[in-house]
Amino acid sequence: MTGGIAAPGTIGRGIILSLIPIGIASCPVDAQEPSAPALGVPPVESAPAASEPSIAELQAQVAELQDLVRASLSRQQDLEECLIELQGARPGDDAVIPAQAPAPSGTASFSSVLPGGPPAGFGGAPPGPLSGPGSGTDAQGRSLMPPGYPGASMADMPAPPLNLGGKTKFGPGFQISSEDDEYVIQFHNLTQVDGRFYQQGGQVYSRDTFGVPRQWFIFNGQLTRPFEYYVAINQGFDNLNLLDAFLNIRFDDRFQVRVGRYKTPFTYEFYSLPINGLITPERSQFFNNFGLNRDVGVMAWGSFLDKRIEYAAGIFNGSRNAFIDSDNGKDVAAYLNTRPFAFTDSQALQNFSIGGSLNAGHQVEPRVPRVLRLNVPTSANAAIGTPFLIFNDGVLESGERALWSLHMAWYYRQLSLIGEWQSGYETYAFAQTPLERTRSPVQSYYVAAGYFLTGEEVTGRGVVAPLRPFDLRRGRRGPGALELAFRYNYLNVGDEVFTGGFADPNLWTDEVTSIDLGLNWYMTQYIKVFAGWQHSIFGSPVLLRAEPFEQLQLTSDLFWFRFQVYF
Repeated sequence: MTGGIAAPGTIGRGIILSLIPIGIASCPVDAQEPSAPALGVPPVESAPAASEPSIAELQAQVAELQDLVRASLSRQQDLEECLIELQGARPGDDAVIPAQAPAPSGTASFSSVLPGGPPAGFGGAPPGPLSGPGSGTDAQGRSLMPPGYPGASMADMPAPPLNLGGKTKFGPGFQISSEDDEYVIQFHNLTQVDGRFYQQGGQVYSRDTFGVPRQWFIFNGQLTRPFEYYVAINQGFDNLNLLDAFLNIRFDDRFQVRVGRYKTPFTYEFYSLPINGLITPERSQFFNNFGLNRDVGVMAWGSFLDKRIEYAAGIFNGSRNAFIDSDNGKDVAAYLNTRPFAFTDSQALQNFSIGGSLNAGHQVEPRVPRVLRLNVPTSANAAIGTPFLIFNDGVLESGERALWSLHMAWYYRQLSLIGEWQSGYETYAFAQTPLERTRSPVQSYYVAAGYFLTGEEVTGRGVVAPLRPFDLRRGRRGPGALELAFRYNYLNVGDEVFTGGFADPNLWTDEVTSIDLGLNWYMTQYIKVFAGWQHSIFGSPVLLRAEPFEQLQLTSDLFWFRFQVYF
């Protein structure tokens, strides 16, 4: 009877310990074993003979044992609820709670392993980015990993998705960012709608038409501050393509690395001036027909002294506005811009820039674009635009290509003044005889000027904030911003394209001069309207129409309207 008195306490303790899971220490709640009240009964094997305890003593021991059982069961229930929560199960789900080995000393708790909170499964496997097969979790977010998956609680792959708080704003574009602005995504839109109408109607290759030269959908942002991304889709006239797709790595503004498809650093008007901020609607005849445009490659670039010195240099496929190189040759493109008077006190010269750029490489591929046109960028060479030179079938760019440009830009108060001299050469051959090459030079220059009649001051080209946005509502009436626009543009391709047999001199010319006059009306910061006239003079008459008889034209007069939305 004496030995039986000690047994309930010993057996009770065994029962209690069996109810406490071994892995309880790994639960984020306070899962320490509750301290058992001392029963004051020595172990059976060492207890001396004693008299039978009284009924009161037995009742006291039973009460203590009941308290211990209740406490242990309560801790077991708390543990089950904890594990169900860690599994992502909801009340009523059939959650399986596997037994776990005790966590090693120093192992982080589930809640401290991942920044977004505990992993979905009791085994600690980080959830994948999506639920379902292959993600590590089921549709309810419960772990699909084996319960004892080795090292799962500390795995680096698959990485858990971030669960960050965010904020939104409008400008620039529509932006969503994390609270600390480390993660950012922006959406921008550019819509341009043209009306192009020619005084010389009935042309073979051009029509009076409305068109959409550009519809861009732009997504850009950063995945932590040093890593910037940019993706743009373009619908241009009659084609849809990937405009840009690149990653930019920026730890220091003085040296950045860009890789992907993007604007190549050749000519000031292309690399430094956004299409939505040009004085005239399109870039020069030289760039549209000879510029490298966008290409795939890698580029180092940056700026010093508060952008007083800007540079860029990269290696590219060398295929104009293409995605895949058709030969093994590669192009080098480089750019430099300086503001030599930026440190002076002269306000008139602080925004004066001068610099240059170059593009050189070795190519053996069909000439792109094959048709040289007025006012059509390389990306839309198959669309509208009056042609002045068409290469014959089978003409290749075969051999060296070297093009260069020197530029000047001056921005002072209401005036924008930009000039650029562009020159160089290309080498042509026929597909049947690619090594019988002819070098053909090219010379070009333009001068463009813009002047705001409504008083807006400029330090560069880009988005304009009108002093009084256009509005007809009472108390908000305003005219918007009005800017006079002018450009004189000359291009000479070189007689070698005719003497070498690469084009027909009876139908086309190697020289063109264009004069643009117009007015930019910035209704608001986001809406721009252009109306203008372009008069082009060809060095020799070019084909106007072939039916009912061949007819040539010496000039082209284009009446041009553009409506633009950008945010």
